[in-house]
Amino acid sequence: MIKICKTNPNYFQDPLANESTGIYMEFDNGNNISIQWGCGNYGSYRDSDAKPETYSAEVLISNTNIEDFPIDVMGWCDSDMVARLIHQTATMEFWELVKKYGRKESCEIED
Repeated sequence: MIKICKTNPNYFQDPLANESTGIYMEFDNGNNISIQWGCGNYGSYRDSDAKPETYSAEVLISNTNIEDFPIDVMGWCDSDMVARLIHQTATMEFWELVKKYGRKESCEIED
């Protein structure tokens, strides 16, 4: 499933806004990835109105069957890193993702 997010209620964005603030994807392996930008997120336009495009985004990897978030939000991820994270989220086991990215605070991560 791919869902376009047009608002982030934690940061009082206008739910009727025409601009997307990110996407959320669920994969068959149970892993999920949230890619967000705009007001309040760790990426481009953090302190301004959302725009339909971004140079960097906040990414959160989770799993449908696990309530805890052992992988912290990764901020200011560029498009190459976001593409890598989408691929890895779709193809790796969640424990492998936790081992690789657990408790990280930014996308300055070695592969």
